Amino acid sequence: DEIRKGRSVLLEAAKALPETVTLWITGDEPDGYRASGARVEFLGRISDAEKAQRLRAADVLCAPSLGGESFGIVLVEGLAASCTVVASDIDGYTQALGGHGILVEPGNASALSVGITTALSEGASRHADGLAYASRWSIAALADAYLEAYDVARSKFSPRSNA
Repeated sequence: DEIRKGRSVLLEAAKALPETVTLWITGDEPDGYRASGARVEFLGRISDAEKAQRLRAADVLCAPSLGGESFGIVLVEGLAASCTVVASDIDGYTQALGGHGILVEPGNASALSVGITTALSEGASRHADGLAYASRWSIAALADAYLEAYDVARSKFSPRSNA
């Protein structure tokens, strides 16, 4: 369990969520953990295939990191899987979401539970915009952007004929 991932904040936020909510949390159950509020299922270590499957089955992706994250590609993966993303308001995550998620104060379990509740109540209203935004980060879209940039650079710096 890496502290900067904010899993303890999510477990605290779970206490304020209704029992009808199920949280899938990667990693092992912490020693002495006592469940209350939302139902929590600890998944241990999961494969990329299982991660993709669970994202497709989820309504919300929650990333309560406390800091030290870079771009946050998992948030884009969540958007691409039609999840509403609730994440800590840290630089990398703010940039990754581009306004297509719910950002909350890092380390604030109350704000996180409100963000998750909001995401669940909004349902699919955010999905289409998030999915369109995430498609900008697909391998095909990135390859096209790189090819376009290469063509521009080549046209600017190619040797000119002296005719």
